[in-house]
Amino acid sequence: MRLIGITGKAGSGKTTFSDILAQKSGIAVVHIDDILKEIKLKYFRPLMKQDKHGEKTKVDSRLKTILYSNKILFGMFMKFRAKLIQKPLEKRIQELSDEKNRIIIIDDIFLQYQKCYPELSEIFLMERPFIDRRQSIRERDDLSKEEVVACDIAHYKGNYKNLLNNEHIIKIQNNKTKEELTRLAEEVYQKRFSTMKERYREDVNEKEQQQDKNIIQRVNNQKGEVR
Repeated sequence: MRLIGITGKAGSGKTTFSDILAQKSGIAVVHIDDILKEIKLKYFRPLMKQDKHGEKTKVDSRLKTILYSNKILFGMFMKFRAKLIQKPLEKRIQELSDEKNRIIIIDDIFLQYQKCYPELSEIFLMERPFIDRRQSIRERDDLSKEEVVACDIAHYKGNYKNLLNNEHIIKIQNNKTKEELTRLAEEVYQKRFSTMKERYREDVNEKEQQQDKNIIQRVNNQKGEVR
C-alpha cells in the first residue's frame, strides 16, 4: 500500500484536486477536514461556533488568531491536533486497505505534522495566488480577512518554507479554472499513478501465487507424513 499526501495553504485547491484525482483514477482519498469535523461535533461542540451551514464546527476567530500567531501555542496546538487525528486516520487507512485499496491519498493543510508523514511515498504541494485563495476561503468557509491572514502566518510557522524548498515535493500551480485543474489531475494520474497501480496489481498477483504454492507445499508435506 502506498500513501500519497496532498497539502498546501487554505484555499489552494487541495480538496478539489484530490477529489478529481480520486474520481478519475479510482484511488481512495481521506480528507483530514472530514475527520476533524467529526471530532469537533463529538467532543468540542459547546466550544464551537456555527458555520454558514448551521453546524457548530467553526473555531472562534479570536482564538484561532491567537493560536496561529504565537509560535509556541501554535506548536502545541499542532501536536494536540495530530494526536486527535491519529487514531481515526489510522482506522480509516486500515479500512481502505482492507477494501483492497493499494493507493490512498491523504489531504491535509498541516500534513507535515501527521504521524504518517514519513511514510508518504509522494507529496503534492498545491500553490495558488493569495487573492484567489482569499476569495475562495471567504466564500467557502465564511472567514474574515484577518482569519485568512492568520492561516497564512500559521503556514510559515508550520515549516511551509521547508516544503517549498524540498526538491522531492511535487509542486502544482493552481491558477486555473476547475476544468484546467481536472485536466492537470488526469495528467498527474497518467504520469505518476497509472503505472503504480499496475505495479501493485502485479505485486498482489505474485503474492497470491506464492501463497498458493505454500499451501500446496504444506498439503504435499502432510500427504508425505501420512504415507
